[in-house]
Amino acid sequence: MQVYQGCGMLDLGSPVITADAKPLSAARPCPSFAFTVNVVKNKWSWYAIAALGLFFGWIVGRAVGVLVACAILFVPYFISLWLHPRARHSACNGTGERRGGIFGWTHRRCPDCQSGRIIRFGAAYMGPSNIRNQAQRNRKAAAITKSRQRW
Repeated sequence: MQVYQGCGMLDLGSPVITADAKPLSAARPCPSFAFTVNVVKNKWSWYAIAALGLFFGWIVGRAVGVLVACAILFVPYFISLWLHPRARHSACNGTGERRGGIFGWTHRRCPDCQSGRIIRFGAAYMGPSNIRNQAQRNRKAAAITKSRQRW
């Protein structure tokens, strides 16, 4: 990781000296990406944005405004289902392993996912055909396993 002094990336309080004995601020100019917007990875914030968009669409144009707001809000979601049909499993953080509670260096296979990746809910119903087929096979296998009481 490169640290840029005084560029908004990381303020260390004292100048960082590079290998050629120059302060970092003198060695390199500030990059253009120093001030970037951090994307919030909280799904509830997206729900709030969608609710506000639909609300303002209703205020501005009633039914037509809501339809336009739906198109603006949900078309990117449908596109993302096709481009990125899988998501990282949150319980194992995408590793496919669960750590031991007593001995932290031990692990076991995650019982909820196959490899750390799960098929997104929308992709299981509206995604590409191969993803829909895989989701259907996963549901069928889970039902068989549950019926045999090996869950």
